[in-house]
Amino acid sequence: LTAGYFEFQIFKSNIIGTPQGSIVSPILSNIFLDQLDHFVLSLKKDFDKGDKAIRTKESRYYEYHVLKARKAGDKALMRKHIAERSQFRAIDFGNDGFKRLSYIRYADDWIVGIRGTLQEAKEILNKISLFCASIGLT
Repeated sequence: LTAGYFEFQIFKSNIIGTPQGSIVSPILSNIFLDQLDHFVLSLKKDFDKGDKAIRTKESRYYEYHVLKARKAGDKALMRKHIAERSQFRAIDFGNDGFKRLSYIRYADDWIVGIRGTLQEAKEILNKISLFCASIGLT
């Protein structure tokens, strides 16, 4: 914004734009980044797949044994199974039947989380980068 402002009834020209941290800065970013919100939500709609992640056989095995030890009141055995369980992936991330895109934005800060392959994450990053460049963001 280069419209200028009044300070103590004296008009001052603003040649550098709106300073970061200004009161109006979050409002302007919300107005401008609304376009990005809609774009990423449309990507999310196309990307998300499946209702529930498939757990691995190991995950189900340890879950059963932890529950069994808990019912028996054996805390030592329960801790042992929990420690063993933490050494492997409980969910099969290579499964193509369940994918998610998460998007969070607060004022001008935003993050996109991808549950999918590295290639899919790079494709989403490229699409968002191109969209940001098209609306004048770097």
